Amino acid sequence: MAIPGSERESPFSQPPQPIQLQGTPVSQQTNVVYLQPPVFNPSPNYRNYSYIAMGVSIVLTIFVQVLSIVLELDFRISQLFSNVFCCGIFGIAFVLDALFYNSRMKWEQSIGASTTNSTIGIVFDGIFLLICVLGIMWTFLVLFSW
Repeated sequence: MAIPGSERESPFSQPPQPIQLQGTPVSQQTNVVYLQPPVFNPSPNYRNYSYIAMGVSIVLTIFVQVLSIVLELDFRISQLFSNVFCCGIFGIAFVLDALFYNSRMKWEQSIGASTTNSTIGIVFDGIFLLICVLGIMWTFLVLFSW
């Protein structure tokens, strides 16, 4: 600010001037690295085949029940076919699901991840498969004991 009546001005009274540098302006960019978590994509996806087997099992079981009612078949025969279709194909679905978990466990071991969930999945698939086999055996036992 200039003092009134003074010819001398303060150096702080002028607005700051931009500093000019020689050369091209450099813009600084920060490098951002996005890490994508690894994704499990098996080549034969046994889980999809397992879902297909379960759907086929349900459709065949309903079809056999309707057909046995329409054709007035003996209850034991319709029960045998329904249980074999239901438990048998569901058993195949559980085997396919266990194969999915087995390939997933190998992939998890290759990347150093925990295999606990895959192991639990294989154990439960084995238990459900055993229940399906026992269900089929029970059906034959009941059918031939009458």
